[in-house]
Amino acid sequence: MPLFTRKKRVAASDAVDPLASVAVTVEGVADLPVMDNHVGGKCDPFVTLTLGETTLRTKWKARTLSASWHQRFELMLLAPTAELVVEVWDRDSVVNRVATATFAASNERVGSIALPISVIADLDGGEQTHRLGECDARPSDARADARAANGEADLGRITLRVEWGSLLPARLRHG
Repeated sequence: MPLFTRKKRVAASDAVDPLASVAVTVEGVADLPVMDNHVGGKCDPFVTLTLGETTLRTKWKARTLSASWHQRFELMLLAPTAELVVEVWDRDSVVNRVATATFAASNERVGSIALPISVIADLDGGEQTHRLGECDARPSDARADARAANGEADLGRITLRVEWGSLLPARLRHG
């Protein structure tokens, strides 16, 4: 069950029929960098998946640099040029009271990947591990910039499983 969903409201006359349904299972993450500054610091990871205007989120795992979810999400593909943005976040339990209490103000992005639909189509039914990096899905934060400046390019890995629903992925690869 998604814990975080962001959907754009559209008028009934502007509604778009989905091209396909895509089931993405977040299997897990590994080798994440330490994000918490206290002694024995770890990371409290969770993952967001964004396809078009929809964002879904996994549950978070406490104090670990590797986590398993095996959590499945159903997403609707509305445009053949869309990309799936997968972001790994560190949950911070202390809300930044100076900034507005927004999602980005209270959590730090660990790393992300952006997968074009043509790449996702090739993953149909398979499990694949991706190296996390920085993508332009959201403005980068100061800690991510500092890690990159210090040559700490290894932001960990994420393992996903993708399954296609109503349309064949070949239509998207060759269309």
